[in-house]
Amino acid sequence: MCTEDEAHRYGRFLCTTLDLVMRWRSSKEIFMAECGNYPGFVSVLRKAQDDNTQESQLSFDNYRFVVHKWNTRIARAAVSCLESGSYTQIRNALIVLTRILPHFPRTTNICGAIERRVNKLREEEKEKRPDLKVCLSEIDKVVPLRP
Repeated sequence: MCTEDEAHRYGRFLCTTLDLVMRWRSSKEIFMAECGNYPGFVSVLRKAQDDNTQESQLSFDNYRFVVHKWNTRIARAAVSCLESGSYTQIRNALIVLTRILPHFPRTTNICGAIERRVNKLREEEKEKRPDLKVCLSEIDKVVPLRP
C-alpha cells in the first residue's frame, strides 16, 4: 500500500519511462541510433551445464516483444488492484493509470481488459464514491479510443 502522493509520483515515473520506451519502440532507426550499440541492450544467454555464455545485441523485434510483455504486466497489475476491493488500492491504481494514459494501453487486448474492469468498477461504485467516479471518467475519455 502507498499514499496518493506516492501513487502520483510512481505514475509520473512510469509515464516518463514509457515515453522513452515507446519512442524507441516507434522506429527501428531511432532504436538503432539511440540503443543499438549500448551495453544496456545486450542479451546474455547462459547454459547451466556449460560455463559458456553468448552475448548478443538486443534486436529491434525482440525489444518490441519485451515492451509488449512489460505492457501486459502493467495491465495485469492494474486489473489486480482494481479487482482487490480495497479502496486505497483501487484509488492508487486509478491515479497511476490516469498518469500513464498518454502511453498506455497500446494493444486491443490490454485496452479491452482495462475497459471491462473500469466498466465493472463503475457499476459497483455507482453511488458510493464520487472521487472514484471522477477518476473513472478520466480513463473513459481515452481508453475506448485506443489503440
